[in-house]
Amino acid sequence: MHTHARRTALVALALAALLAACSEPDAGSAGSGGQAAPTSTTAAATTTTGAPTTSGVQTPSTAPTEVPRDQIRTVVRGTVREGVEPGCKLLEVSQTRRWLLVGGGKDADKLVPGARVEIVGVRAAGQLSYCQQGQPLRVLSVKQLP
Repeated sequence: MHTHARRTALVALALAALLAACSEPDAGSAGSGGQAAPTSTTAAATTTTGAPTTSGVQTPSTAPTEVPRDQIRTVVRGTVREGVEPGCKLLEVSQTRRWLLVGGGKDADKLVPGARVEIVGVRAAGQLSYCQQGQPLRVLSVKQLP
């Protein structure tokens, strides 16, 4: 019985260590979970510099930082096409370039197959979809073209 208790304790300790390691954020990763929707397209952000002030407290810097490409507004023109899965809409920009249209809001009624449109959107690389076609583009606005 003593060996069984020791073995159980070792397994519990190993599981606790594994869970603790999994709960630590990975500073080197680009993010493995869902991404928050961007609220602005400006490139200014507040970062903390490594230089302490005379009081020993770090001060924030307002130097602009590079905006991740998933937060940059993109303007694309093309033809709306039906995807292979029901309810999926694509914007065909060229024979080799297609965007998976995500959302559409008040302009969703303009996204009809065959329509020539100009779309302002934000790349949504982390967006999960069953459509399995095109690069996801979160639609912000749609303008019909002649």
